Amino acid sequence: MGSVPPPPKFQSNSFQVKLTLVFILSMLFTLVLSNLLIYQFALNSQFQSLRQRLVLIAQTAALFIDGEELSRVPLNQGGVSSAEYQHVAGQLRSIKAISPQIAYIYTLTPTQKAGTWQFVVDPDPSVQIDRRTVTSFPGDHYDAGRFPQMMEALKNASSDESLQIDEWGVTLSGYAPIRNASGRTVAVLGVDMLAHDVYETQKTVQVRILLVAVLGIVTAIFLGMVGSRKVSRPLKELVKATKRLADGDLAYQVEVQGETEFHELAHSFNRMAKSLQESRRRIVGYFYGVVRSLIKVLEFRDQYTRGHSESVAILAGKIATKLGYS
Repeated sequence: MGSVPPPPKFQSNSFQVKLTLVFILSMLFTLVLSNLLIYQFALNSQFQSLRQRLVLIAQTAALFIDGEELSRVPLNQGGVSSAEYQHVAGQLRSIKAISPQIAYIYTLTPTQKAGTWQFVVDPDPSVQIDRRTVTSFPGDHYDAGRFPQMMEALKNASSDESLQIDEWGVTLSGYAPIRNASGRTVAVLGVDMLAHDVYETQKTVQVRILLVAVLGIVTAIFLGMVGSRKVSRPLKELVKATKRLADGDLAYQVEVQGETEFHELAHSFNRMAKSLQESRRRIVGYFYGVVRSLIKVLEFRDQYTRGHSESVAILAGKIATKLGYS
């Protein structure tokens, strides 16, 4: 018969490394998924907050503008020299100075052509953007039909639902109606926030989310290492106990603390070891009983050797004791 191959060695370190990676990857997946959801929620919340702020600024600014005075501004380039224009422009500049994030503040009024509006008062009627000049002098036309929220502002204050692009760049805008003494809307006041400033505002959220992500990764690695160590430690103890059992040490007992499945497995192992130890004790007892019976049969047939086997056993025991054996 061929020899029985030894059992494969348990690579505890390899197992712990793999278990650590599983723990870490699981927690990282959960962390990334939750961070993405939180990031989207935070960005959306902040964006909605910006929209509300722009609406509030537009509404507040509209309250300071006299609709009757605004209606008297001549709708031509020469209108910038009128007293009404200068007074309203001064008010708009003051409002803009209070809110540094506001890039442009202006007033528009509809024309007879659907979707086409015209500027009334803009404190900065001529602006250089990317080596080109854009103007907003009184009477200059503007395609408002591109922006539904601006059109809606003839009735109620509103703001763009997303970043919009026009001749002045990429902006997020808020709008509010300007009414005359009778309550009729004579113009719409708009305030623009540049996309760059919107992104800069959102960077605060991005930095916070990034810090949370880094902290989460460090925590995931730490918890993964601790968790895998807690799982692999009782496994190592069980493997050690199995080897001791295979070497014949049936008195060895596993010590695993806690109330986990490993604890129950350790108890089962200890009961098995005790059962094997008891079985071996009984088998040894049976063996000695059989040997004694054979000796008695031998001595019964040969009176000359009576007591010889017991004497030899006693002497052998003394020799073993002197040699340090049990």
